[in-house]
Order: sequence, then C-alpha cells, then structure tokens
Amino acid sequence: MNDAEKITPTDAASVHTTGDVELQKPDKTINASGHVQELERNYSLLSMCAVAIVIGNCWAIAGGLAIYNGGPPGFIYQLQVYEPNIVSGILYLFITASLAELASAIPSAGGVYHWASVTPGRKIGRICGFFAGYWNSLAYMFGACSLAAVSSEGLVELYALRHPGTKPKNWHIFVCYLVIIWLCVAILLFGNRLLPRINSVLMFLVIGGWFVTLIVVGVMSTQGGRSHASSDFVWKKWQNNTGYTSDGLVFVLGMLNGFFAIGTPDCTTHMSEEIKEPEHNIPKAMVIQMMSSFLTTLIYLIVIFYAISDFDTVLGSAETFFLAEIYHQATGSLSGCIGLSIIVIVPVMGSSLGSMLTASRVFWSLARDQATPFPDTFGHVSDKWKNPFAAILFTGCFATVMGCIYLGSSTAFEAFVGSFVVLTTFSYLAALLPFPFSGRKSVPAGPFFIKGTLGFAVNIVSCAFMTVWLVFYCFPYIYPVQAENMNYSSLIAGGLTIILVGIWVFVQGVYESPPVVLKRD
Repeated sequence: MNDAEKITPTDAASVHTTGDVELQKPDKTINASGHVQELERNYSLLSMCAVAIVIGNCWAIAGGLAIYNGGPPGFIYQLQVYEPNIVSGILYLFITASLAELASAIPSAGGVYHWASVTPGRKIGRICGFFAGYWNSLAYMFGACSLAAVSSEGLVELYALRHPGTKPKNWHIFVCYLVIIWLCVAILLFGNRLLPRINSVLMFLVIGGWFVTLIVVGVMSTQGGRSHASSDFVWKKWQNNTGYTSDGLVFVLGMLNGFFAIGTPDCTTHMSEEIKEPEHNIPKAMVIQMMSSFLTTLIYLIVIFYAISDFDTVLGSAETFFLAEIYHQATGSLSGCIGLSIIVIVPVMGSSLGSMLTASRVFWSLARDQATPFPDTFGHVSDKWKNPFAAILFTGCFATVMGCIYLGSSTAFEAFVGSFVVLTTFSYLAALLPFPFSGRKSVPAGPFFIKGTLGFAVNIVSCAFMTVWLVFYCFPYIYPVQAENMNYSSLIAGGLTIILVGIWVFVQGVYESPPVVLKRD
C-alpha cells in the first residue's frame, strides 16, 4: 500500500470492513471520502466558481421572494442577511467560514453528511450523519423543485401577458415544470463531461443578465416621462403588509427571504470529488459565491426598486411574478418586460439544474454507504456516463412527484419546498454544533482553518445564529393565519424526519458510516 492509499482514522471504529478491502487494491486511489475515486475530476477552479454562482444565483432568485415584509427598504436590508446588512451579514459569513473549514479538512461529496458523521464522534456520528445527509439531500431536491416552479410560473405569466385572454392554470405550470425538470435531468445524465462548460455558460448568463438588466432598467425608467421611485421610498418608507403589528418581528421574518435565496454555502462542497485540490479550491469557490451574491443582489435591488412607479400594483402581483410588473413599469413596454423577465428566468432554471446536481451527489454519497434502499443501484457510478446515473434519475422522479402535488394543490407544494431552509439548517447544525464541543479536534485541520479562540467563536456564533433563526423561520408568513398562508415548514420537516426514522430502522443493520482519511493523494 503506497502513501496515496494510506488511511489514518481518528479511531479504529472509523474504518469500514469494506473500506479495508478496497484499500488492498494497489490500482485504486482512495479519496478523502474513504472511498475509491470513481468520479472524474472535470472541474477547474473557474468552472467550480461557475457552479457556485449559478446555484447561489441570488439576484435572480430574489425576484421570486416576498416583497410584503417591509416594502423596498425591508427587502433591501433584510435580504442582505447573507452579507450587506452589517450584523446579520457577518453572522451568515461565520456559517460559511465554519463550513469551509470542514470542507477543507474533509473534501467529500457527502459534505455535511460526512462531517456530521465525524464531528460528534464515531458512535453518535453514525446516526447524526445519516439524518444530516438526508436532510441536506431533501433540501436541495425541494430547492430544485421550487426554482423549477418559479421558472414555470414566470414563463406561463409571460405567455399570459402576450395573450390577455389566457388565465394561467395549475396544469399549464405543471407541464412547463415537467419540461424544465426533465431537461435538467437529461443534461445531468448525458452531459456530465460538458457540465463544467454548461455551468460556465450559465455563469455568463447570470452575470451578463444582471449587467443588461441594470443598464436597461436604469436607463429606460428615466425616459419617456415615466415617474420613478424616490430615495425616501427605496431607503426609508417602511411598509408592513403582513398583518403583524410588530415591525421588529416583520423585519426579522423578512430576513428569511435571504436564507431561501442564498442559503446554500455548501453547494460546491458536494462537488469535492470532481475537482483537483478540493481542500484548497472548494473554500475559494464558497468565498466567491458570497462576494458575488453580495454585490449583484444589493445593486440589483436598488436599481429595480427605483424603477417602481406604482407599488400597490406591484404588491398585487406578488403572488405570481412581481418582477414582470416592475419591469413593465420601468420600460413602459410589454416587449421590454418579457425580455427582462426571460433574462431572470433562464438563470433560475440554471439554479434548478445546479440544485438537482447537488441533491444527486448527496443521495449517491448516502447510497454508497448503504444508507438508502437499493444501495447497489443508487450508489453505482455509470461506467459509460461517469456519473451516479440512478441517483440522478431518482432526483428527477422525486421532482416529478412534487410536481403532481403542485397540480393538486399549490399550497401543499409550497409547504414542502418551504421547508428548504429548515432542512438545510438542521443539516448544518448536525455537522457544526458538535465541532466546538469536541475542542475542534474531531476533524483534522485542512489548509483553510481558523486557529485559536477565533475559530471557537466563529463556530459558536454560527450555531447560535442558526438555532435562533430556525425558530423564527417557522412563524406564519402573514397574519391573521389561514390554511392557505400558514407556514408548514416545521410540520413538513418533522414529518420527513419521522419517515427517516423508518428508513434508519430499515438500513441501520447494513449502514456504514463514512471513514475519515487524513492522508490524501
């Protein structure tokens, strides 16, 4: 066994029997996941940054979020929970830094699933990692479904604008949704080697679309005698349209827009087995994702809100695709409105593709450790297509079932996809919370590591922040509460966790917690 194949676990229990067998094969290379390297390392740092920017496509995703939590000032300040709002931005930066430490130490496709199997200690970590992996995979599946639905709603809305007699119905959106989902699945199945280039093109569309939108909206909103919003409206005029009497609570609840838009700092970590030197490059991609989200979203929101001339009309369209109304007011042209809307919708479709890519990698990671039913099928990497073919198909089938739910009840669909933030937060906490309590010694330090007391502080603040905001995210969106506007996130997350308990009972006898590789090639 040469140096590239040595495995040094934190303790003897961290090596599977199956892992030991694989290690005896001199023609196989063991990666940081403790498994034989099966996926091709097709990605460069640039193409990985493209994946990060496409999935964390905040400026475009922001167009599908709620605007009634404070109006433009609330949207600008609250959405920047990820970065620009000083206090909240720093707190969310702590979460990303904490995850980047673990990504640098154990660059595995499992991401939080693998880390949660290690940070609590191997005995507790076995079950902790199991749930973290499923929470994370389900979250990205729901995220992909939500983004596909937003794209479908936008496309159907644009069709209705061109055909005034058409009244959009759920089945119209359902058909469009299925086309988007299975187009994404086809690309993931048969275009694995092209994915770096595809994501690079999508990154160009994200950045180029942002730039074009700023120019067109900024110029046209000041021409033709059209009125535009005042600085007082954009920056100061607080508007509470939620029904809650406490503006402080409204501000806090509105900040959760940012969680949904850019609450994916771990998305590139699941591509760790598809890039060279992931311990260096993945943390870099995570930082670039944050910076791009900060700059593009802040500038974009300021520009489009200055273009508003009739906020009541925009608010009236908030249940569909409110950006279309803003663009119509900005350009005074139906063609301009449709063109700018498409510039938003196409990148959002790319974000759905990226979310499905991430979900498939997490699910595949679970399957190769025998954590899923039919592990030999879902944990297999296709020799021809060099990807987890069956796991990708599963994500497509899952999304199709979710689409059927949408067809029956859009409220039920929104209840499922709305649990995205709760599920990702659960998975992050499962990996991060035990880390400082182990003295930050349960995971070996990677190239990116915050040393000393500062590292402890970053981890603890991250966990405290997520724990508090997890409670607020489960509050109803508006008041008074009715069945149609209730926040079912806690119910969905809890119900899914109960189902996971059943899966655990079914697979725990054969489930193999992932090992820890300290010495890598």
